[in-house]
Formats: sequence, structure tokens, C-alpha cells
Amino acid sequence: MNMTVKERLKAEWQKIMSLKGKTRREYIWDYYRFHIIATAFVVIMGGSLINDTIINPRPRSALTIAWMAGFELHETMDLISESLYPTIVYDPSSETVDALMFNLSGDPQHDSAQMQRFAAMTAARELDIAIAHLIVHDDGFQALGIAPTMMFKNIMPFLQAAGIEPQGGFVYCDNEERESIEAVAVSMEGSRLFPELGLTTENRYVAIVASSQRDEAVIDALRAIWEGT
Repeated sequence: MNMTVKERLKAEWQKIMSLKGKTRREYIWDYYRFHIIATAFVVIMGGSLINDTIINPRPRSALTIAWMAGFELHETMDLISESLYPTIVYDPSSETVDALMFNLSGDPQHDSAQMQRFAAMTAARELDIAIAHLIVHDDGFQALGIAPTMMFKNIMPFLQAAGIEPQGGFVYCDNEERESIEAVAVSMEGSRLFPELGLTTENRYVAIVASSQRDEAVIDALRAIWEGT
């Protein structure tokens, strides 16, 4: 006679309860170890998800900077974020400013990983401003840090909205698919924030990542970079 699920569970429970001490623990572990591990995993992951999304959610980024202008200490990245924070963040309880490092090291595996990371974050609309070195290859191909110039917006409207008249030169898009040649980056020469922080502006350019949707924050950041703190 086939037992129902309820009857099988009741019989199994009675068997477990009939065992004593070590014998009971060994039986449970031998027959239910995978159930225990899976349950513990679900509980831990569920608790972590609840903590991260409801109890202690991570502040969202009001502006994210892609640093592609040579290696700097993480303390420097934090200093730049903290300097822009008062200008960019309107709700300190739920917003922050991030500066992330993307750099070429000469190691093919590392450089490829950085390029893929930048492309993925660009596609996810997580990056806004790039501070980068201009790199011109032997074939004339231009890149800002790890990214070709076609991955950045026309910067002129942003500069005009910020009321900035840069002293330095521009970098123009070398993508033939664009209908017109556009300035996609501007030299940081004449900007005040970096000298205030003790950082060089030599061969460093500011660009706007093509997928950025936070125009107001970008304009405020440009104004702060040029006007200083």
C-alpha cells in the first residue's frame, strides 16, 4: 500500500524521535545534510538581501567618476569624491559620490578585464564622468584611458550649462559614424579643484560617458572641478 506524503513525513519524524543522542544526530546528517546546507544558504542569502535592500541599503551613487588618468592611491579617489560630495549630493542619507579606478597596466589580461568592466558599467548606465589620459596610437586611433572617444558625449553643452570657458584644448571624436565632429573631452588645464587637492592636470581630460543620464549632477561636477572648493 502506498503511503501519502503526510504519512511518510509522520513516519520519518517518529523514526527520528525514536533515536537518541549521537545516533539521532548522525542519522539526520547522513540523510538530510544537503537539505540543511541548502536551507542555511537560503537563510543567509535571504538575510543578506533583506539587510542590503531594506534594513541597511547602500547609498545610491549620485555621480560616478571613472578614473582613467594613471594610477592613484585609493585615498586620492576618496579625496576627489569627498570634494565633489557637497556639490552633488542633495540627500546624504541615501546618496554618495563614487570614483572608480580603470587603468592600463601593460598586462593583456588585466587591461582586457578593465575594458570589459568599463563597457559593462557603461551599458548599465552606472558611469557619468571620466577623468582620463589622452592616448594616441601609431595608427592615429585616439582613446581616453581604456575607452575610444566614441564612447563619450559631446561635452560642449555641458560646459556651456556650467558656465565654463576652458583654457585647455579639446579632444574630438574620431568615430566616422558621427554626422559631425564633436568635442568629447576637455583638458583640465585651468581647473582649480585638482591643484587644490595637490593633483596634476597634465595630460588629464574630463569627458562625459555616453550612457550617463544624470546631466544635472554632471554639470554641477564640472562647475566644481573648474571653480574649486
